[in-house]
Amino acid sequence: MGKQYTSMADRTCKKMIKQEIIENNIRVISFDAPKGNMLGVDDIKELSDIISKEKNDIQIKGIIITGLNRSFCVGLKALEMSNPDFLFLFETFDRLLLNLFSLSKPLIIAATGHSIGGGLLIQLCADYSVMSDNPKIKIGLSELALNTTLDALMLNILEYSIGNSRCIQQLVYLAQYIPPTQALQSNLCDELVEEAKVFPTALAKMMKLIAYDENSFVSIKQNLRKDTIEQMRSNLNKKCYAVYNGIS
Repeated sequence: MGKQYTSMADRTCKKMIKQEIIENNIRVISFDAPKGNMLGVDDIKELSDIISKEKNDIQIKGIIITGLNRSFCVGLKALEMSNPDFLFLFETFDRLLLNLFSLSKPLIIAATGHSIGGGLLIQLCADYSVMSDNPKIKIGLSELALNTTLDALMLNILEYSIGNSRCIQQLVYLAQYIPPTQALQSNLCDELVEEAKVFPTALAKMMKLIAYDENSFVSIKQNLRKDTIEQMRSNLNKKCYAVYNGIS
């Protein structure tokens, strides 16, 4: 992110989720863990708590989420879990997705590496996502290949982002990874740039969004997402994550 930014928050090396506040009161959240920045229950809870607090923090103008170690996020730590922990993991993750998607402030993703499964779903909650154009980066939803599924709340996000059920079906049935260029064509990201320019480009986009009248931005964003948010809340209330019962 560059030496020009000064951290205003404690950074703990052992924690996966790190935070700092940079110029213009923009919070930067970084995923930093080996093996693809995979999220466990504690990580998901911590991120959700951060987002919940941001909703009421008038000082913070926007949030940028990025990933270190050549990955944005490659999914959840689910394969070695068993019920009921497995089910609780996905309930917690669904609540995080709703929290991210309903955030009224600008949310931007700066991804310089792989964005897979749960990582891609987090990315699709953003107002804008900038990715590296490195053709070696893997993007996709490999749930079928992993003998798991996507619940209704996750599909709500895909429908909002991709907008075409047939295209969603093609992506999910493929169960393979696609390169950034194809991800851009599929509306899985908004812009591709050289790796070194990912964060500066995301920051420039954030600066543009926070320069708008705040009330106008919030109103438009809420109106755009209102129906999807209602669907997500309804599916969460119906315990849509129960589809994972017995899968582990």
